[in-house]
Amino acid sequence: MTLRCHVGFLSHARCLFCSLAVRLRSTGSLVFISKMNTAISLFLYTIEQVTPAQSRALNQPCLVLSFYDAHDIWHFMSAISMFFSFLVSKFLDVLPFTKVRNISLFLVFA
Repeated sequence: MTLRCHVGFLSHARCLFCSLAVRLRSTGSLVFISKMNTAISLFLYTIEQVTPAQSRALNQPCLVLSFYDAHDIWHFMSAISMFFSFLVSKFLDVLPFTKVRNISLFLVFA
């Protein structure tokens, strides 16, 4: 299924988001990926506040590419989660069945 961009209707970036959503079939897939990644990262990598000495004792060996440890992986997972959260909010803004309102604030950023 292809999505055509009409001049003045959808920008190329918005067409990219729409085509991604068409491929995933719904926003539910994006929401699910975002929520699951957030839950997994919070469940697996949340550590309570500890003293510096305890923190040094908790240092773990490198897991990925002999360079990144578990805390770095937590940062990667949280970044992916935030990306999909923003992708969902951006996609919901450009849905084809969303009613377009002529509000001056939105016309400035269009």
